[in-house]
Amino acid sequence: MGHDRHIQVDAQVMREDFNRRPFRFTHDLTDHPQLKLEALFDLATRLPQAEVLHWSGGIKISDNIDTASKTHATGRTLRQTLDHIEDANSYILIRNAQFDPAFRRLVDEILDQVQPETDAIEPGMCQRIAYIFIASPHSVTPYHTDRDINFHFNLRGQKWISIWDPFDREVLPEEGLETLFSDWKAPRHPYSPAYEPRARTFELHAGQGVHHPFTAPHSVRYGDQVSASFTVTFNTRATNRRAGVHFVNRAIRRLGLTPTPVGRSETRDELKFAALSLYRRAKAMVRHRPVG
Repeated sequence: MGHDRHIQVDAQVMREDFNRRPFRFTHDLTDHPQLKLEALFDLATRLPQAEVLHWSGGIKISDNIDTASKTHATGRTLRQTLDHIEDANSYILIRNAQFDPAFRRLVDEILDQVQPETDAIEPGMCQRIAYIFIASPHSVTPYHTDRDINFHFNLRGQKWISIWDPFDREVLPEEGLETLFSDWKAPRHPYSPAYEPRARTFELHAGQGVHHPFTAPHSVRYGDQVSASFTVTFNTRATNRRAGVHFVNRAIRRLGLTPTPVGRSETRDELKFAALSLYRRAKAMVRHRPVG
């Protein structure tokens, strides 16, 4: 990739590993005015309250990240947490940062630069979202699996990101993926200490980042300084198709049958996704049909 891009990574690495394996990259965003700690604090106070969550940084790798803001609340307000982040023992998650128009422009700038390369490998970039993470020293992000592809940018502090192979079914079984895409309120597939030797761990400093493939489980440990980072996420036609087939497989399993795993049969995957698309279109037509 050219040197005028925010993301710097070897072109061969991008071609061979994008959305298959995690890889390290460097970036030039540590001094960007919108990504300074004070600017991120300001963004946290501008976005809707529901999009800014915080909890104890002393959470365990095995805890549920989706309920952490309730089960591991610190008793501090967001303002108190921001003002004392160095010693608050807290973790702040800003979701949907792209809701802010200025931040949306930055997200689009980053992804517009990389899209020609990703489209050549896996076309149809869509559903662009940004998340920001601010952590007190020695915090932990619990093990979890996301529903998208991402590029993670470390802005300040030191961290260790452990990422697991999204195609390792001993770590992430088919049933776990089916639940991930069929019931967003259900717990994600849980961590086991037995998974630890199967992870790749990346040590990141300011100006470094790591690419996460679609549904790659991961966890994070932070160093002895305040950390700030952000992630730009997206999907493609292929990942949306995989998500849809997992959804159909969950329905098949509920009938007491054992579905063919995603990727095992291209023909079956195509038929399942076509059936799901037809069902969704019919449902939308019924929902929007005029009355009378």
